[in-house]
Amino acid sequence: MSVWAQVDRWCGADPTKNLDYTLRARIALAVCLMVMTMAGANAFLLSVMDAARPGMVLSSLTVTGVTGLLTLLIVKLRRPNTVLGLVGLLLVAGYAVAAWGNRGTLPPVTLYLTPLVFGYFLAWGVRALFALIPAIGLYLGAVFFFSIRYAELVAVIEPRAQIALHASAAVLAIAWTFAFGSIFRSATLELTRRLTDQNHELEDAVFRSESASRAKSEFLANVGHEIRTPLNGVLGMTNVLLHDGELSPEQERRLRLINESGDTLLELLNDILDLSKIEAGALELEAIPFDLRQLLTSTTELWRAEAEDKGLDFALSEEEMTHSALIGDPVRLRQILNNLLGNALKFTAKGEIIVRVKQTPGETGVRTEIAVSDTGIGIPADKQATIFDSFSQVDTSIRRSYGGTGLGLAISSQLAQKMGGTLTLRSRPGSGSVFTLTLETPIAEDLPEAASVAETGRIETVEPLNILLVDDVPTNLIVLKALTEQGFGAVKPQIDLAGGGREAVNLCATRTYDIILMDIQMPEMDGVTAMRCIRETRLNAETRIIAVTALTSEENREALNAEGFAGHLGKPVNAAELQAMLARHGAEMAAN
Repeated sequence: MSVWAQVDRWCGADPTKNLDYTLRARIALAVCLMVMTMAGANAFLLSVMDAARPGMVLSSLTVTGVTGLLTLLIVKLRRPNTVLGLVGLLLVAGYAVAAWGNRGTLPPVTLYLTPLVFGYFLAWGVRALFALIPAIGLYLGAVFFFSIRYAELVAVIEPRAQIALHASAAVLAIAWTFAFGSIFRSATLELTRRLTDQNHELEDAVFRSESASRAKSEFLANVGHEIRTPLNGVLGMTNVLLHDGELSPEQERRLRLINESGDTLLELLNDILDLSKIEAGALELEAIPFDLRQLLTSTTELWRAEAEDKGLDFALSEEEMTHSALIGDPVRLRQILNNLLGNALKFTAKGEIIVRVKQTPGETGVRTEIAVSDTGIGIPADKQATIFDSFSQVDTSIRRSYGGTGLGLAISSQLAQKMGGTLTLRSRPGSGSVFTLTLETPIAEDLPEAASVAETGRIETVEPLNILLVDDVPTNLIVLKALTEQGFGAVKPQIDLAGGGREAVNLCATRTYDIILMDIQMPEMDGVTAMRCIRETRLNAETRIIAVTALTSEENREALNAEGFAGHLGKPVNAAELQAMLARHGAEMAAN
C-alpha cells in the first residue's frame, strides 16, 4: 500500500468516489505537517541562537503542539476545511505574537508566508486570497507600526544574529516551498494514476456490459424467432379453421381458446422484446402524421365487446379534443392505450371504464391528455411508487388472481418518456384508478389517405394470380398457403411452394410470379440473398416480393425495405394483415 493510500484510509477518503474531498484531505494534512515543522524549526533556531525575546520559543512550540492536535482532527472528524480554518486562526495569533515579540525589526517567520500562502491556495483556491490578503496586510502593517514605534529596540538583537536568523528562515522557507510542491505533485500524480486505473477498469466494465447487452439482444432475437415459428403454425391454423365455416359451436369455442392462448403468448413475447430494446436504447420512434380520433375509436372498439360482456359501461369522451391530425408514433401510442385499457378491464368487475381526451395549446403544438379511468380494485398508496417498475404488481395474490407479468405499465411508462411525455397514476383502494398519458405533439397539416378495403375483405381478380410462397418450415408453408387462399374470392390464385431460397430462385428462373412471399431466415440461402438473385432473372425482375419474417422490429422493417422488398409481414402472420397486403398489391397491379 502506498503512503497516500494509507493517508486516504486514515482520512476516510476514496478518490474513485470523491476526488475533491480526497485532494483537500491530502493538502490539509500536508499544510498541518508543514506548519508543525516550521514552528518547531523556528523554536529550535530561536533557542540555539539565543536571539529570541522572552516567550517567542514558547509561542512557536505552542503552535507546533496545537497544530499536531488539529491534524488528528482531520483523521477523526474528517473535516479538512474546518481544520485548515482553525490552523489559519492559530497562525494569525502566532504571527501577531511574532510581530509584537520582534517589535522594532522584521520577524524571521515572515519568510514562511510564501509556503503557507501556497498551501492554502492549493487547498481553497482563489477563495483563500480573500482571507490571506487582509490577514497578511494587517500583519505587515503591525510590523511597520512597531518598527517605527519601537525603533530604539532594534539594537537589542545584534546585526550578525539578525542576518543569521533571517538567512536560516529564508533557507527553510525555500526548502519548505519545494517540499510542499513535491508533496502536492506526488499527491496529484498518485491520484491521477489511481483514477487512470479506475477509468481503465470502468472502460473494461462498459465494454463487458455492452458485450453482454449485445449478447442478450441477439439471444432474445433468436429466442423470439424460434418462438414465433411454432406460434405461426398454431395461430395460423386456428385462423384457417375459424374461417372454415363448417365448425360446431363447441369446436369454434375450443379453437378460440387456442387462439386466445396463442395471442397471450405472443403479447408476452412482444413485451419482453420491447422492454429489452427500451433498456438497450435501441427502440426508435416514428414521427408521422396520424389521425388521433380514428386511433382512439378503433382502439377502444376492440375492447368494447369485452367490457360489455363483463357488464361494464364503456365510453370514449372526445368533447375536449380540438386537433385530430397530429404527428407522432401511432403504433406505440396504440400500444400504450391497449395496455391501459387491458389493465382497466382486468381489474374492474363492475362499474365503468371511461377514456377522456383533453387538449390544450402547447409550446410546440398541442398538449394532449388521455385519461383512462376505471372503478376497479384500486392501488394502495404504498404500492403506487413502484407500479411502473418492470415485473411489478401490487402483490403476489394479484398476480395469482388476475395473471400478467407486470411488464405492460413499465413499457407504457418508458414509451411515454421516450415520446417526451409522462404517464401518471391517481388511485385509491376500492375506488378505482385513473392513468393519464400526457404528450405534446406537433399538429399535422394533412393526413395520408387510408387504403380502401372492400366490404367483403376478399380479393377479386379476373385472372388467377401466380403466387410463390417461400419458407424452410413445412408447417409455415401450409399455414401461409391456407391463409393466402382464404384472402381471395371466386378466382383462387395459383400457388407454388418453395422450401428454401435456392429452390425459390430455381422456380423463378422458369416461371413468372405476380407476388412472392419470402421468409428471411433460412439455411443455405437466406431470403435477402434469394431476393437479389430473383431480381437478376429475366422473368421476375419486377415481381413484388414481400418479406414474411419473425424479424418484426422497425429497424428490421426499414432494412428490408431498403433492400428492395415491397412489404413486410411479421410472424405469426395475421390473417387480416396478409389479406390487406395482398389486396393492396393486387389493386396496384390491376391499376397498372
